[in-house]
Amino acid sequence: MSPRYYGDRGHRANYECNQLRKQNAQFGMCWSVAAAAIDEGVAAHVLEAVTIEQLDISLAVLDELDQQAMDLEHQWQLKLERARYEAGSC
Repeated sequence: MSPRYYGDRGHRANYECNQLRKQNAQFGMCWSVAAAAIDEGVAAHVLEAVTIEQLDISLAVLDELDQQAMDLEHQWQLKLERARYEAGSC
């Protein structure tokens, strides 16, 4: 299944099976379904499965990753500053 966007500025979507084209280079599709109904069902299941605690953990992990990225950026800036200093000393 793959998404296909259409309508005014691509605001509507279908999920289409394109196996005939992929396998036999034939035109047409196996079947197609409006994406809105599937997307609503998937969203409902995800929201049922996710708890506040899981969201809190996810946000904490994102904060930790952000801090690690900032620390790494700072280390690279220090290395760059040192390389510029050493290049100027020669």
